[in-house]
Amino acid sequence: MDEALKLLKELRGHEGKGRDVDVKIGLIYFEQKKYDEAIKAFKRAQKRYPHSQRIQYYLGTVYGEKGELEKAIGYLTQ
Repeated sequence: MDEALKLLKELRGHEGKGRDVDVKIGLIYFEQKKYDEAIKAFKRAQKRYPHSQRIQYYLGTVYGEKGELEKAIGYLTQ
């Protein structure tokens, strides 16, 4: 997964790929239980697409895993 993460970070700068790349980076960090890094990646994606329900779901899920239930509920009910 570390090699995939490295390649995705290299792709991040390419126009039009930012959201999907950041979502994939967030998912890798989530699988590695690096929740703070996952949140950063998902929030980068969210800046480009603030109305994405998929990104909202991922953020809610990560906050839930961290035990931050109020934030989790906030993202999951938007």
